[in-house]
Amino acid sequence: MKRLQTDYIDLYYLHFIDGSIPLSESVGELTRLKSEGKIRAIGISNATIEQVKQANETNELNVLQSPYHMLDRSAEQELLPYCMEHDISFIPYGPLAFGILGGKYQSDMILDDGDWRKDLALFQPDMFTRHLARVEKLKAIASEEQLTLPNLALAWLLHQPGVDAVIPGGKRVEQIRNNAEASGIPLSASTMNQIKLVLEE
Repeated sequence: MKRLQTDYIDLYYLHFIDGSIPLSESVGELTRLKSEGKIRAIGISNATIEQVKQANETNELNVLQSPYHMLDRSAEQELLPYCMEHDISFIPYGPLAFGILGGKYQSDMILDDGDWRKDLALFQPDMFTRHLARVEKLKAIASEEQLTLPNLALAWLLHQPGVDAVIPGGKRVEQIRNNAEASGIPLSASTMNQIKLVLEE
């Protein structure tokens, strides 16, 4: 806090769960800091539904950060419903599927050695090809709405029940500005249904 020149931290995340320490102890310590006014909200990330429930045993958990985007909707099965039921903010990371929903990848794209995305199911050859086919259909929907594909993907996320914010990356100022525009984009029920049909193919 001294380095940040602040009296409190708005949101303190446990980004990766330490399996050697009971979650109740970690959250208990953060609860103490919260009661002292040093932090305002408690968050965890990269957690299973069981870990989320453990962290929220005393109803002190405020935020869950987890992967969620058009091409990976597994959070809809348990994590999102639990968060909505317990008034926990859900903040997706990787909202552009780690680049795939940027709309610029081609089928011959090869990740460099050492690229951490090589281990993701999204980038395995068969899955990657299927996702690129979906991307082309999503581009068409975006074009009809006079949007870029990234903005369509971000706006779609912000229309999902329980999602309070998204964390898109950006290497350039222009990308950050474009991403920010998604927060004000309305999507009609018809457009949401078109997207749903593409994602469920």
